[in-house]
Amino acid sequence: MKAIMHVKVTLRITNSDCQRLTDATRKTAARDLDDLVKKGLFVRKGTRRGVHYVFLSRLNMRQK
Repeated sequence: MKAIMHVKVTLRITNSDCQRLTDATRKTAARDLDDLVKKGLFVRKGTRRGVHYVFLSRLNMRQK
C-alpha cells in the first residue's frame, strides 16, 4: 500500500498525504488510515488538524 511505503520513507503520514498519494477523498483516506490503526500497523498521534500516523513498532522503539 502506498501509505505504508510513504511512512517507511518519511516516518509519518497525514490524511492529506494519503489523499495525494491515492487520489482518495478526505473521508476515504481517513477510513483507510483508521483501518491501518485497527490492524495494529499505525498509531494515531496528535489532535484535530495536527493528526498524523506513525508505525506502531517505531513508537515502541522510541519508548524503550
